[in-house]
Amino acid sequence: PHVVAGFFQSDPRSAFEALTRCETHVVLCSEQGPDEVEALQRELGVRHPFICRRGAALHIPRGFFCGLPAGGPADGEWEIIDFGTPRLGHAVRLVATLYRAAGSAPLVVGIGEDWRDRALLREVDAPIIVRNSAVDQSRLTRNVPAAYVTEAEGSDGWTEAILGHCSAGDA
Repeated sequence: PHVVAGFFQSDPRSAFEALTRCETHVVLCSEQGPDEVEALQRELGVRHPFICRRGAALHIPRGFFCGLPAGGPADGEWEIIDFGTPRLGHAVRLVATLYRAAGSAPLVVGIGEDWRDRALLREVDAPIIVRNSAVDQSRLTRNVPAAYVTEAEGSDGWTEAILGHCSAGDA
């Protein structure tokens, strides 16, 4: 499967619906704690690994990479890798390695819009910067020169990044 990781600044629900239609796994990255990310996953109807506390912890549904069905006997249980301090690059590399070890050949797409997202964008196969006129993105675009920069801003930019990825993956 494709793996999309991103710090979602705006409401990503419509874009997530498109991702589930093209069978893409979404690894949410958040500054928030695990309870908030789990709540969002329940709302979106997904159960995938996620990175929280800006990379300080990686949460993996128990049995996820062993082929156990989601919602089975392990429902509600998580394997937690706590890095102690934010180590977003480590967390992204580790989750990509776990997908590969489980037999997938993922294309890891990273989506961000802020300088703080550079660690994520430098660790993925396809970095995407969502245009945001409220943020000076010049340093970020220089730091991640291979990144695609969306034409649209905000929610429309997130949708462009995700739907463009989804249709490219289906081609």
